[in-house]
Amino acid sequence: MLSVPRLMVLREVLNRRSFSAAAEALSYSQSSVSQAVATLEAELGVTLVERDRRGVRATAAGSALMAHADGILARLEAAEDEVAAIAGLRAGRLRVAS
Repeated sequence: MLSVPRLMVLREVLNRRSFSAAAEALSYSQSSVSQAVATLEAELGVTLVERDRRGVRATAAGSALMAHADGILARLEAAEDEVAAIAGLRAGRLRVAS
Protein backbone atom coordinates (compact mmCIF):
# COMPACT_ATOMS: atom_id res chain seq x y z
CA MET A 1 0.00 0.00 0.00
CA LEU A 2 1.24 3.48 -0.80
CA SER A 3 2.38 5.68 2.04
CA VAL A 4 0.46 8.94 2.50
CA PRO A 5 3.50 10.82 3.88
CA ARG A 6 5.57 9.74 0.87
CA LEU A 7 2.80 10.90 -1.48
CA MET A 8 2.85 14.26 0.28
CA VAL A 9 6.62 14.46 -0.19
CA LEU A 10 6.31 13.59 -3.88
CA ARG A 11 3.61 16.25 -4.33
CA GLU A 12 5.87 18.90 -2.79
CA VAL A 13 8.84 17.83 -4.92
CA LEU A 14 6.82 18.00 -8.13
CA ASN A 15 4.99 21.21 -7.25
CA ARG A 16 8.21 22.99 -6.27
CA ARG A 17 10.34 21.26 -8.94
CA SER A 18 13.13 20.82 -6.42
CA PHE A 19 14.11 18.40 -3.68
CA SER A 20 15.70 21.26 -1.72
CA ALA A 21 12.61 23.48 -1.92
CA ALA A 22 10.36 20.57 -0.94
CA ALA A 23 12.61 19.76 2.01
CA GLU A 24 12.50 23.35 3.18
CA ALA A 25 8.70 23.56 2.81
CA LEU A 26 8.21 20.33 4.75
CA SER A 27 10.95 21.05 7.33
CA TYR A 28 12.72 17.85 6.31
CA SER A 29 16.32 17.26 5.34
CA GLN A 30 17.02 17.02 1.64
CA SER A 31 18.28 13.47 2.09
CA SER A 32 15.02 12.37 3.74
CA VAL A 33 13.04 13.85 0.84
CA SER A 34 15.27 12.05 -1.67
CA GLN A 35 14.94 8.83 0.31
CA ALA A 36 11.13 9.11 0.46
CA VAL A 37 10.91 9.53 -3.32
CA ALA A 38 13.41 6.72 -3.93
CA THR A 39 11.43 4.42 -1.63
CA LEU A 40 8.21 5.24 -3.43
CA GLU A 41 9.88 4.57 -6.78
CA ALA A 42 11.24 1.24 -5.49
CA GLU A 43 7.84 0.19 -4.14
CA LEU A 44 6.18 0.90 -7.48
CA GLY A 45 9.05 -0.27 -9.66
CA VAL A 46 9.00 2.86 -11.82
CA THR A 47 10.78 6.18 -12.04
CA LEU A 48 8.47 8.97 -10.87
CA VAL A 49 10.69 12.02 -11.33
CA GLU A 50 13.34 12.98 -13.84
CA ARG A 51 16.22 14.94 -12.40
CA ASP A 52 18.25 17.41 -14.45
CA ARG A 53 20.05 20.73 -14.09
CA ARG A 54 16.80 22.72 -14.24
CA GLY A 55 15.20 20.74 -11.43
CA VAL A 56 12.83 17.81 -11.44
CA ARG A 57 9.74 16.96 -13.42
CA ALA A 58 7.26 14.14 -13.36
CA THR A 59 7.60 11.16 -15.64
CA ALA A 60 4.44 9.75 -17.21
CA ALA A 61 4.12 7.40 -14.22
CA GLY A 62 4.73 10.29 -11.82
CA SER A 63 2.01 12.38 -13.48
CA ALA A 64 -0.45 9.49 -13.33
CA LEU A 65 0.31 8.88 -9.66
CA MET A 66 -0.03 12.56 -8.80
CA ALA A 67 -3.43 12.75 -10.51
CA HIS A 68 -4.64 10.09 -8.09
CA ALA A 69 -2.60 11.36 -5.13
CA ASP A 70 -4.10 14.85 -5.37
CA GLY A 71 -7.59 13.38 -5.04
CA ILE A 72 -6.55 11.04 -2.23
CA LEU A 73 -4.85 13.79 -0.25
CA ALA A 74 -7.78 16.16 -0.77
CA ARG A 75 -10.19 13.50 0.56
CA LEU A 76 -7.99 12.89 3.59
CA GLU A 77 -7.85 16.62 4.34
CA ALA A 78 -11.64 16.85 4.01
CA ALA A 79 -12.06 13.92 6.39
CA GLU A 80 -9.74 15.52 8.94
CA ASP A 81 -11.65 18.82 8.66
CA GLU A 82 -15.01 17.09 9.13
CA VAL A 83 -13.83 15.15 12.17
CA ALA A 84 -12.30 18.32 13.65
CA ALA A 85 -15.58 20.17 13.11
CA ILE A 86 -17.51 17.43 14.90
CA ALA A 87 -14.99 17.29 17.73
CA GLY A 88 -15.14 21.06 18.08
CA LEU A 89 -18.96 20.92 18.11
CA ARG A 90 -19.15 23.01 14.96
CA ALA A 91 -21.06 20.26 13.17
CA GLY A 92 -22.81 17.02 13.91
CA ARG A 93 -26.19 15.93 15.17
CA LEU A 94 -28.06 17.47 18.01
CA ARG A 95 -31.12 15.70 19.33
CA VAL A 96 -33.48 17.49 21.65
CA ALA A 97 -36.36 15.74 23.30
CA SER A 98 -38.96 17.07 25.64
